[in-house]
Amino acid sequence: MKYITLVFVGFLWFLGCSPRTANWMADKGLVKDDYRYGDLYRMANLPKFKSEKPQCENIKPQKTDGLHLVLAGDSFTEDGRMAADDFVAEKFSKIRVDQQTFVELSGDDQNVLIIETVERHFRERFSEQWRGVSFEKTVEKESGLFDWIVDLKMPYSTELHSTVLFGYDFTMRIREWKALLNQKVFERVDEGVKLNASEEHLLYHLPSKKGISSAFDTINEKEIDTLVRNVNQTSEYYLSKGFDRVVLSIIPNKTSILGKDLGTYNELVSKIQNHPDFKVFVIDVYTDFEKMGEKAYALGDTHWSCEGQYLWLEKANEAIVSDLIELQ
Repeated sequence: MKYITLVFVGFLWFLGCSPRTANWMADKGLVKDDYRYGDLYRMANLPKFKSEKPQCENIKPQKTDGLHLVLAGDSFTEDGRMAADDFVAEKFSKIRVDQQTFVELSGDDQNVLIIETVERHFRERFSEQWRGVSFEKTVEKESGLFDWIVDLKMPYSTELHSTVLFGYDFTMRIREWKALLNQKVFERVDEGVKLNASEEHLLYHLPSKKGISSAFDTINEKEIDTLVRNVNQTSEYYLSKGFDRVVLSIIPNKTSILGKDLGTYNELVSKIQNHPDFKVFVIDVYTDFEKMGEKAYALGDTHWSCEGQYLWLEKANEAIVSDLIELQ
């Protein structure tokens, strides 16, 4: 029994350090996806906000020949949420906005770059000129089967550990009881989330905390001017490197739409997009999301609903192809 316990604990530790093995187990159905009810519900475990995360179908618009879209995005546009079939571009390259990635452009294509970032990370991303697209190819070390299996990440991740142990409905129910007890008796919720003042909406904690990610942090005009200048200079740089168009998309925080009763919103999105010196194509969903309200976001998740996602895709595809003849 002692050795069985030791092996079991050792295996859990291994999973907590090996994302690839944990993901493989999830793909094979050996463990449940504990994000299936949303990332916010996963932290809060409040049954009021438990709802299956929407699976939005690809919209499959008609493709435009000779058009290459490079989408630098975050979790709003990640794999599994969006794919090449959602865009009009014949060629599609998806990279992470928080990393630098090599992208090969062809002079025979019309090349469009979309830089998509959630609002809470906009200020840090554009505190200087953004350089997420690289034109210098780096040689990656080939990894064997052993490297794939082990792929140890240190330090140990309690998040991966929790996925394996608490992804099942019966264990979630236990966590719900604990969460309700904390909320009703101690007036406390998980530190990773925040309820709006009327407790109707479940929000991510960062946009309501003091600091650069806050939706209520006062931003002076000098910083706004700097952010706009850095966006403009980012666009100019990539236009000079072979892109025919650069498009910016700031996705509003869920807090900026549904948590305004927590403080005075700093209007970051509109201050950037409506700045007199702003010179970049923009995908504006903030105005629409204000009208849509809670319909724009999933119930237990920081991300958008299918309705909100489809709206963004419609505007993104318009931004990609509008005035294409003029570009050519």
